[in-house]
Amino acid sequence: MDMVSIMIGDAAAKQLQNVPLSDNTISRRIQDMAEDINDQLIEKLIGNDFAIQLDEATDSHNDAHLICYVRFILNDVFYEDLLFCYSYFFYYFW
Repeated sequence: MDMVSIMIGDAAAKQLQNVPLSDNTISRRIQDMAEDINDQLIEKLIGNDFAIQLDEATDSHNDAHLICYVRFILNDVFYEDLLFCYSYFFYYFW
């Protein structure tokens, strides 16, 4: 709120305070954005040739992750994007 007040003004900060920002709301919005980005990527892949690369990595907590990258050409431009990343626990027990 302080940043909005400084950058835009007090009126904008007061309006922003009316937006519900509970943990559930934020979590749901992040999930919705992630699904939308994933849907957009899949739409780009449909009907086009693509390659995937699977990789295994561990994070700072020594948790293993399976990562899938996708590469494709669209309108003569080469793209590389993250398709998914699953923790091994999620991957094996899903």
